[in-house]
Amino acid sequence: MKSLQQYVNQMDHLLHELIQTATKLRDASLQVISEEELNPLQRRQEDLLSQLEAVDQQMKEHYRHQIDHAVQERFHTQLQTFQQLNQEFVQNLNASHGIIQFELRRLEDEDEDYSNLARLNKVPSTPKRSQAVKPKKDEEEG
Repeated sequence: MKSLQQYVNQMDHLLHELIQTATKLRDASLQVISEEELNPLQRRQEDLLSQLEAVDQQMKEHYRHQIDHAVQERFHTQLQTFQQLNQEFVQNLNASHGIIQFELRRLEDEDEDYSNLARLNKVPSTPKRSQAVKPKKDEEEG
């Protein structure tokens, strides 16, 4: 079994790596990059989080009442830093995705406008064909 200090050192190391990875992800999210470039960093982050959970569980199991307040506070501060970086990453992705969505929506809206025009020009069939109005497009072609 590891000593409490070994667990503390391992937690510090993992939290440091987690913050570095989150910083890289946040910085990458400010640029136009592909999902393939983000995936390795995200997998690394998930791996670090899993390792942190395992170490935390071991610490609680063996040293629950021996972890001093200063160490807990340091871990908490590091986790807050990670959470802030991760939140910025997500916000950056949402902002850039929102721009993409807006542009796609605008294109879809433009397409929809054209399809609406086509629908407006169509006249449903009526019992008295002579009352139907032909669309301008048909008149120009015919």
